[in-house]
Amino acid sequence: MVISEAASRYAQYSTVSEIPVATSVLETPTEPKCPDKTIVVQMAKPDWTHRALAQACPMSIAMNAEIVLLDLIPVQHLGWLGTDLGWSQQSDAYDHYEEYIEAVRLYGVPVSIQPFQYSSLSEALVQASENLEANTVFATLPVGFSPFLHQLRMGQLQRRLTNQGCQFVTLP
Repeated sequence: MVISEAASRYAQYSTVSEIPVATSVLETPTEPKCPDKTIVVQMAKPDWTHRALAQACPMSIAMNAEIVLLDLIPVQHLGWLGTDLGWSQQSDAYDHYEEYIEAVRLYGVPVSIQPFQYSSLSEALVQASENLEANTVFATLPVGFSPFLHQLRMGQLQRRLTNQGCQFVTLP
């Protein structure tokens, strides 16, 4: 299968990157331990994503976890899922990749970006967390026209993630 030019633009960000961590000014940096857990952070609106990263990075250090930034890309037709046609639309988060990666690197935490095509946002979050074997997921859903329905959808998402052994964290 030939990867289209649109899909290949995401490939440069898909590897895990690490920086050495120094515990004090007098010590030399040490190699970070291989992470044994995964924290997934949905790339939503930039302000929400930065707030989620500010909570996920310290948690990642405490858990010895890597952070996977999940770039959810909507597809126009169900038949396009998993095909090159699904990559034709650039995600809204693509322009913020570098600043998100830099924010995580300041903590010395391993980070990668995982693009994920979807037709249903809540279903994509559950599937991605399962595929990535996530221990924790930072995610949000749009409120839409009914705050009550939004609360129901968020509750359902939390139950589904909890049932697969994943902690769900959301921010207002």
